[in-house]
Amino acid sequence: MANSADIDKLFKFSRDLLDSGETRRAVKVGRRAAALAKNEIATATNLGGILIDAGGDLNDGKLIREGVELLKSVENYASESNTKYFHHNLGTGYLALGQRERGVGPGTRPSLSSAVNHFDEALLYGDDEHTRTNLASTFINQGRFIEALDEIETVLARVPEHHVALAKRGYALMQVHSWMWKHQDLLNCALLDREMASELAQNDPLYYEGYKKILSELRPKAEHYEPKEKTPSKMEKWIWDNRLALNPCPTCRVESPEAFDIYAMYAHLEGGNRRPSTNEVIDILNSIHASFSSARWLLMSGVRVVDTRLDGQHVFLDSTEFVVNDLNAHMIKTAFISFYSTLDKIAYAMNSYFHLKHNTDKVDFHNVWMNEKSFGVEKDVDRKNMHQSIKRISTPALSALYHLAQSMKLGLGRYRQLRKIRNNLSHKVVVTTTKKIKSLYYESMKLDELILTTIEIGRISRAAILYFGATLWRAEFERLKRFKRLGMNVVHSHKHVIR
Repeated sequence: MANSADIDKLFKFSRDLLDSGETRRAVKVGRRAAALAKNEIATATNLGGILIDAGGDLNDGKLIREGVELLKSVENYASESNTKYFHHNLGTGYLALGQRERGVGPGTRPSLSSAVNHFDEALLYGDDEHTRTNLASTFINQGRFIEALDEIETVLARVPEHHVALAKRGYALMQVHSWMWKHQDLLNCALLDREMASELAQNDPLYYEGYKKILSELRPKAEHYEPKEKTPSKMEKWIWDNRLALNPCPTCRVESPEAFDIYAMYAHLEGGNRRPSTNEVIDILNSIHASFSSARWLLMSGVRVVDTRLDGQHVFLDSTEFVVNDLNAHMIKTAFISFYSTLDKIAYAMNSYFHLKHNTDKVDFHNVWMNEKSFGVEKDVDRKNMHQSIKRISTPALSALYHLAQSMKLGLGRYRQLRKIRNNLSHKVVVTTTKKIKSLYYESMKLDELILTTIEIGRISRAAILYFGATLWRAEFERLKRFKRLGMNVVHSHKHVIR
């Protein structure tokens, strides 16, 4: 009878075989170790991860599904010591399954949503570049390119020569260019990233050949150039460093930092009998952008990036030690709620723009996707209870917005934390502190944690705005083509409408 040390060695040997490319042998060794082991949880965790990785190498969906099912069978028993490893493996499995699923519209490829949940949960138990890069890959597969760029920027801030992250950033920028901003600098930045990734991966043939292929397709479309850096103002630098700019172009940040808040609505109609009117569409966009910008200003004021005189606005009494009881902290709390409420404003706009006919008093970011029968009843939204108008739109940007809404409603990791903070701020007394305080009468939240989570919800709000904007852009583009086919008189305007 093998002891636990011998079994651990067998599992490690199986992993080593995987790393050396002997995949089928690795599976055999892993199964032998599992047969000898007595600990069901350790067995499922180790063998499940091995089968998922092996299935990916062999393009064997059956092995991947077996690994996922093994891990799911012990999901409620994962120990504190291996929680990160468990969620990372399960995320990898769901990502592999999601890449084999079909569909481009909202509610398709559900395994990818599960992958986001588990990668995000894994990051709570220890941050690392590999998990973040996999999370970015999952976002890319869901069309959530803005969120993918956020994760990649975090990786590159720590490891500037991470060639996989560079390649993924280049790919994400190419995709943003394809469905939203026909902005040449996005392709130019993608070319720079891809060229650097290719140079860094010369000793890694598996990646190098793939990078070369993409470069051959990208070079005719892009222009190689060296951006000239300009010094941004304090406010502009803070906005870009915290990824709260409504402009996704990295070059604009370098060459024209003052242009951080321009959203390009490429085409809109200024003619024909249409509802909503052109001005109403612009009013919607302006209002949502203003809500975001107001929340961002509150946050910047709270962290003192913007100098705002707050004295004489409030009488402070002596209170508990470690409590931060100034208006700056309360402005940050208000910014958090304002960022979160922007999501519901987007849902309201979707309801009216796409004529979904939901009760406007009850519509929110989570239920706007539902059909009339399921509205306010179902906990989550999938294809069976989705509004027919949403199914018909089926654009990558709308799909990205839907998956973001599902993460906010049901996701693990940061999403679960953000939901809890939002509920506390909306329904309870929350006191900001420099250290955690236990109280029966209010919720205590450390100020530095509040700032970080407010920046996080700000990034999510920003991504939602950009996905919504891209959805409107596509809807307006299709409307324009339809009007032209009918021979109607229209004016096709190319201009920036949000400043």
